[in-house]
Amino acid sequence: MIVHKNNNTGEVVFEAFEASPTAPAVLETNHALQWSFPSRSVAISESEFSKDSFQDGLADFLEQASEVAFDQFAARAFKGDKMIVESRDTPSPALITEMLLSFLEATGRAFPVHAVHKRVRDDVVLGSSETPWRRSPYWLMLRVAVQRILLTSCSDDLSTSRLYFKFVMCIVFARLLADCQPTLHPEKTLMLQAKLCRRLAKLQTDMSEAPAVLQQIYEREFSKTRSFFESTLTKAKMAISALWDAHKRKVTRSIPLLPSRASNSDLVLKLQNSGRKLQNILNASVDPPERQSVLGTPSLAEGTVTQVNEFANRCSKLVVCASKAMSELDCSFSSPADKCVALSRAMMKYMDAVGTCHLDDAILMSQYLLNLFELWVAIDSEATTICPLLQDYHPAFVPEAIDMLCLVTRRDLERLRHAQRYISGRIKRCKNSYGTIFSDPHRTTAFPSSYLRNSEENSDLHLLGARIEAASAKSEESKRTELGRLMAKYEKLSAEMKQGVCSCTRMPDGSLNVSGCKRCWKARCRKRLKISVHEGFLPQNVSPKAAILLELKMPTYFAAYREATWRLKILGTKNTLKSDAAIVLANFGPLQLFGHKNGATSLTLASRKKSFLQTHYREQKLPKSEAEVLLPFGPAFTYYDKEYGIWADEYREVPWYHHLLGSWLPTSVSDPFADASLYMDDAEHPSSYEIAARQDACPRSMSSHEYTAYQRAISGVYRRWIVLVFELGSTNLNLSSQMTLKLFARLALQSGADQRPEILGKVHSIFHNVAFCEKLEHQIRLRLNALNAGRRDLVCMSILITLSLRLHHLCPSNFRPNVVELLRKIRILMSLWISQLREEVRSTDNGETAQKAASSAFWAAMICRQTFEVFLNSENQLQFGEEEALHFFRASIALSENLIVNLDDISPDLRRLLAQDMSRTYSMSDKIREWTLANSSALQTVINETWTDSGSSKPRSFSNWNFVDGGHWVQSRTTATGLAASQTVHYHALQGHLLID
Repeated sequence: MIVHKNNNTGEVVFEAFEASPTAPAVLETNHALQWSFPSRSVAISESEFSKDSFQDGLADFLEQASEVAFDQFAARAFKGDKMIVESRDTPSPALITEMLLSFLEATGRAFPVHAVHKRVRDDVVLGSSETPWRRSPYWLMLRVAVQRILLTSCSDDLSTSRLYFKFVMCIVFARLLADCQPTLHPEKTLMLQAKLCRRLAKLQTDMSEAPAVLQQIYEREFSKTRSFFESTLTKAKMAISALWDAHKRKVTRSIPLLPSRASNSDLVLKLQNSGRKLQNILNASVDPPERQSVLGTPSLAEGTVTQVNEFANRCSKLVVCASKAMSELDCSFSSPADKCVALSRAMMKYMDAVGTCHLDDAILMSQYLLNLFELWVAIDSEATTICPLLQDYHPAFVPEAIDMLCLVTRRDLERLRHAQRYISGRIKRCKNSYGTIFSDPHRTTAFPSSYLRNSEENSDLHLLGARIEAASAKSEESKRTELGRLMAKYEKLSAEMKQGVCSCTRMPDGSLNVSGCKRCWKARCRKRLKISVHEGFLPQNVSPKAAILLELKMPTYFAAYREATWRLKILGTKNTLKSDAAIVLANFGPLQLFGHKNGATSLTLASRKKSFLQTHYREQKLPKSEAEVLLPFGPAFTYYDKEYGIWADEYREVPWYHHLLGSWLPTSVSDPFADASLYMDDAEHPSSYEIAARQDACPRSMSSHEYTAYQRAISGVYRRWIVLVFELGSTNLNLSSQMTLKLFARLALQSGADQRPEILGKVHSIFHNVAFCEKLEHQIRLRLNALNAGRRDLVCMSILITLSLRLHHLCPSNFRPNVVELLRKIRILMSLWISQLREEVRSTDNGETAQKAASSAFWAAMICRQTFEVFLNSENQLQFGEEEALHFFRASIALSENLIVNLDDISPDLRRLLAQDMSRTYSMSDKIREWTLANSSALQTVINETWTDSGSSKPRSFSNWNFVDGGHWVQSRTTATGLAASQTVHYHALQGHLLID
């Protein structure tokens, strides 16, 4: 507020203006604030102003207005269902502009003045600072005051007063530059120098465009100040240049000149530390190494053998981990709670071990998901037995979410149908309006609220709530007492200040000397009085209170069940976005003494809103009322995964696991199983009308017949296998294409929708029809005969093996011998191809040809070994004879022999096929060990085929084969002959490595 006397009227004028904008006004403006000063002006007579009573009352009013915090005029913020004082925003000036000036206007009159218009650029930085403004309000107040004084002294001539104001600002910047240059950072000195130069340049421009009268004033003022400005800028420039020259001299590297000729001592190599070492080497005797036979487990130190071994070890660890987890289902426990906890921990350990290893691998990922759902069904069964209330809530899963799993055996299909039917039963028994256990805990039907209502009055949750409420009431009463004590001290200091007189003095440099002034000392003591707020320990609403109590005192079995359910749910969530929580329940100070740890659970309660104790509201300046100090519970807790950083309420849709299986269709063909809502609407997609309408969308890389065949194959349910058999016998699809292989593999192995009471479901129920099985076998035989008579097509062979294995597992038992014979013919042809490819690799002298043949042999070995999965859990107990052993050993050795490139360089499809092969063989490890010992003659025959440089026409003879150190390596020694010494042979029964000496 500016108070001055108007010489024309003889009145005293009061001008009030705001020096600080409000935060919303600054944040809403696009560029700069348009501001007029003053906002209001009032004049009273000089005689009235001269009265002592008036001046004393005005002084007391202004003193209290500047020193006492009036919360009625403070800015407000809404937090925790309460309007609280926002100290970081500008308070309302109504106490001055509305109250005081209205009182003065009633005494005098409203006084019109010429307003000063300014464009103010400001910004709000809401960080940890109590004053978030970028610009200083005090600096704005000084400039406006100078402009008002100049405008009044120039008889309200805006142009002249603006001219003088610009010169005053240039002088201020020049003085500041001259005074601060020795101590200011050079970068800031340059900035201040540039600012002054810009202002002087603008003055030059304004002078050239001004009227003649103003140009005279410009020239007069420039003549007075030009030398001052020039000398100031010159000194600043010289100082900056001196600093820059000194910096360059400091950082410039001194490079001495090289001598024109080297000294004689530099031309002699002395080797003072190496002489003894070199002499010992010269004196040492060199004896040829003795050849020793390798006994025990061979060393794998380098090459692709090591890479395959490391890769296989990772696969075997996952197989063992899965076996351990599933074995928990058959263990006995003392109580359902113990079983629930044990199964949950096994499931978590299994998920942590697998991680993303099976991502995009349809077969291994499907087996992984099947194991998880089987474990979850057992966990949920135990949890609902302990707490029947859980049956009122949706299980968070739908059976259709696992329709797309690619399972190989009938036994896996049975396990899948059991899990799906259990989930369907849970959904039928739940209440639709209750949601899941992860629904918003603020709802009255949320699980914590229902759990608390169903608990007895003397239960642990009710007792915990009573303890927390009592502690909160005690803390509130203590804070009320502290507020009373501080307010009494505040009032005492205020009374003492009124009785005292300020004795501060101004120093020559303009600073204020406060030493010895007791009144100001007491004012500073009063200003330092602060009180920390009390925040309620629990919310008033029953539902969020129940959620907090349950989280603090959660039963161990329920914590394990909820964590397992959440981890399985989030596994089926695509594109999760990470976001931070403002506060986690475990970090909320008032409740830390009442916490209860439930192990390493990732799901907890967290809030997007901060607690009052986390914000700048946690401490308040006096004076304050109880309502401003005793605050309610601030956070709004909901479920949050602290490990992945995701909120449960942002992922309410049902989990869908199709994206984990990898892509399998061309980009031009939309996947009907990717969208959960589209798949679950009980309609075929694409329909026949949609297929016909999309003919024009056929890409150039695909024929129209192939494009239509793709869509027709994925659209049917009951007719899927009919379409696949038809396309197998037609020429619409290119059976030598990798994309066609993915299509047939995915559609053949996909489990499909359930159909009670049978196990095969809607898609595979056609296998009950023997006529269809005969037709499928016939088409496979036709293709197999074509491959036998034609070129080696590994893609087409992979399709035939997939269909043959599917036929073997799903066909009626009386038809299975036909499929066994079909698989035998496939193994014979694959063994022939492997032998042919081995000869091609060894006979060619072209590196590219050899690498291509080796890659084909590597692929052929894996799909040949794939046919032996029928011996695992076979219902008919198929006999593994000498012929099968020859094929298996030949494929196993070829697998290791033909991996001649780095394992990281093979294609993703072959890498996934290798992972499936290793997982399958380690699952069959006991059977393969039996085969190896029982068919050692077949192994010796295959080794002699591979190891052909014996120098004799007779095959090698081997000693008895035995396993080494209980592992998977078997060893034997060859019989010495006149041309060859005895050698040690190691063979890895699972990985196919063949090592000699």
